[in-house]
Formats: sequence, structure tokens, C-alpha cells
Amino acid sequence: MKNIPFFKLYLYSLFAAIPLSIFIAFLSLFHAFPIQFNDKPTFGIEGFIVCIVFTPFWVFLVNCLNWSALSFGRWLYILFCKVAKIKSDEISTEEDDLKAFISKGDQR
Repeated sequence: MKNIPFFKLYLYSLFAAIPLSIFIAFLSLFHAFPIQFNDKPTFGIEGFIVCIVFTPFWVFLVNCLNWSALSFGRWLYILFCKVAKIKSDEISTEEDDLKAFISKGDQR
């Protein structure tokens, strides 16, 4: 079982959040949605810039929490496999079960 690559997870999260961020930035640009910055609603070009600039920062914070939770879950999984005396590579996946079923054929 491989480690969870933080940078790859961050890039995936960032590219998933960019369309929403751009949409909200345009809403702020046209005074339809305020961007809260220092407890003050920000509109116009300032709101647009604040939204675009701070997107990587909040994605980084959310990604840190997500990566921590996934790493903790991976640690628990490995611990469970050690307690159950199973190698983590030996645990079959749904894809392995499907391949075994197909290769076995219909034996009714």
C-alpha cells in the first residue's frame, strides 16, 4: 500500500475548486455575492482579486485536514492487517473478485 501523495491530492483539490472560485469571483465582480474579507463584505474588482488569491490558501487548509484523515485511516488499516495477520496486498478488491469470477466461468 503506497503513501498518499500530498502534492497530488492538493493539485486535484485545487483544480476541483478553481471553477467554483471563478464563478463566485465573477458574482462578486458584478455585486451579486459578497466576499467576506476581514469581517467586511467586499465587492467589485477587490472581491474578485481576494477570491482568486485566497483560493489556494483555503484549499491548502482543507487539504491538510483531508490528508491527515486519510493518513490516519491508512495507518488504522495497516494496523488492522497486522493484528489480523493479513498482508495488506493480499486483501482482494472488487476488481480482483470480478476477474476471478470471470475466469472461473459459469459453473451451474
